[in-house]
Amino acid sequence: MTDIEKFREALKQSSQIALPLAEKAIGLALTAVEEILAPYPPQPPRDRAKTFNTYVRGIGRYPRSAFSGAKIKTKGVAVKRTSQRLSTKFRTKVTIAGENVLGELRNEADYSGWVLGSKDSSQDPHQVEWHKQTGWANRDDALDEAMPDIERFFDEMIDDFIEAL
Repeated sequence: MTDIEKFREALKQSSQIALPLAEKAIGLALTAVEEILAPYPPQPPRDRAKTFNTYVRGIGRYPRSAFSGAKIKTKGVAVKRTSQRLSTKFRTKVTIAGENVLGELRNEADYSGWVLGSKDSSQDPHQVEWHKQTGWANRDDALDEAMPDIERFFDEMIDDFIEAL
């Protein structure tokens, strides 16, 4: 078999080579975006509201007696677990459907769209101003920030595809 015939045969099987490589690249891309969205920003000051704020991100509500200045006294203090733990609710799904590879990154916390959603306020849900001010990433900026990594993953996929041919 000549090199041209080998190349033609490889091209016939190109989708069988490319789809698993694309699945891997998309999975890595989704993980890169999740790594930007998942971390909690620093807790805002306790006294930001008219009443003393006893909610701690990722945990829930402490009784007011648990606070001494900016510190939390945790020994023997009951915590009302009201947080849905936003950072643990990310779900990634990558599927091959025919000749397409589809990737999905979602967060199952009820309020995730209002905390991490689009910065475009014409969409619902969208990131509300308070969450932006307190340091939460939004999905648009997270995608922009992850783009160099995403491009690298797809460049590597192309290199692996060419090598496999």
